[in-house]
Amino acid sequence: MSIGEIRRRTRQKRVEEIERLEKELEKLLKRHEELKQSLFDTSKKIKGSPDATLLVDETEQIKGAISEIVVEIKELDCRLHRLKKRAESKN
Repeated sequence: MSIGEIRRRTRQKRVEEIERLEKELEKLLKRHEELKQSLFDTSKKIKGSPDATLLVDETEQIKGAISEIVVEIKELDCRLHRLKKRAESKN
């Protein structure tokens, strides 16, 4: 196997990894939006509910899930940036 073939395969693997991570990032962003909407809806329910203890607990769980997703999004975004930079510098 020549060096050129090895480089082409490596480049192709990077491109595939970038595409996979972009799809994963897109899913996380969609889930993030869903959770934000859910948090908004739950917050509206709290205002109209006399016994809001369960709703407050639900709100805290949603906030925790949002925080986890934000961390995942940041990590994926950094990873994607590094991969794209590597792919561009090798071309």
